[in-house]
Amino acid sequence: MNKTHCTQCGGKLESRPIEGRERLVCSACGAVHYENPLPVASVLVPGPNHSVLLIKRNHEPYKGFWCMPVGFAEIGEDIQQAALRELREEAGIDGRIRQLLDASSYVSPMYGDVLIVTFEAEKTGGTEQGGDDADEARYFPIDSLPEIPFPPQMKAISNYLRLHEEEWTIRRSMEGFLASTRSGDVFASGMASDVLLDLLSHDPEPAVQRWVQDVTTHPSTLGYHGWDRQELVERARYVLARFAAWLKGTLPLETLRVHYVELGAKRSREGFVLHEVMSSFLLLKKHLWAFFVERGYQGRLLDTYRVLELDKRVSYFFDLLLYSVTLGFESRRPASGDDYAT
Repeated sequence: MNKTHCTQCGGKLESRPIEGRERLVCSACGAVHYENPLPVASVLVPGPNHSVLLIKRNHEPYKGFWCMPVGFAEIGEDIQQAALRELREEAGIDGRIRQLLDASSYVSPMYGDVLIVTFEAEKTGGTEQGGDDADEARYFPIDSLPEIPFPPQMKAISNYLRLHEEEWTIRRSMEGFLASTRSGDVFASGMASDVLLDLLSHDPEPAVQRWVQDVTTHPSTLGYHGWDRQELVERARYVLARFAAWLKGTLPLETLRVHYVELGAKRSREGFVLHEVMSSFLLLKKHLWAFFVERGYQGRLLDTYRVLELDKRVSYFFDLLLYSVTLGFESRRPASGDDYAT
């Protein structure tokens, strides 16, 4: 309802341009009557398995629709307190504020301009049930929510997904890594560090060229100093391709093990010293690690986790290679199959 009279002197209000916009001004005393949006508190409570708590509205506007607990802040009430009060009144549970998700203006069909402030909160007690202004309260999977009529709440949900994306990715990958480690399949696909494998598959040349330069000059790999550089390039590409194939599950563990046992026997017959061959692999591991840090780290927590996770997988791979090559040196088995290796 539009104001018609001054609340200070009772004089008639009229519209005048003030501070760049039309405002209501008392024609008698000159008091300016500023109109501000009404503060509304909204709260997002995460549930199990990436779900969100919603209540079914039993009053207008949008009676019968689902939304997050929401309501007006009262005089003398902190906006966070208002959010937790609405949570208790409408959904039957107590909570603790975690963080601010969004603050957006919205024009309500019933109340006009409002400012909806949405917080993320964690449940601390109570039982989910419809309260004062709600018929029901229950959790919905966040990827299949019903229609929510308030755009600021949808924006808050998008912010919530963005803010937790790294956390969820790391948690899923860590759980998968631990599970695969327990089962012995430490190179299962679907991990966060698979992104870095894709980078390596797309462009391995930086790691390859640095390794070739290193292995042909390093004092621990004298036996490689006279090798043809292009042949070394092909061998390094071959090792990295098998590394990626193994991590992606397309190269059986036993196939890889047998190949490098045979390689060890072959290098022994060629007169190589074992520590030179082992050093060549360790140099390649070093440049592979540098590649992942340079290409995959941009300062985010998720980047840090990806690099560290892949470091564990790289270490497992090269540990197996070094062990297998050592067995080959000791057994001097006849070489067979593909000769490409470092």
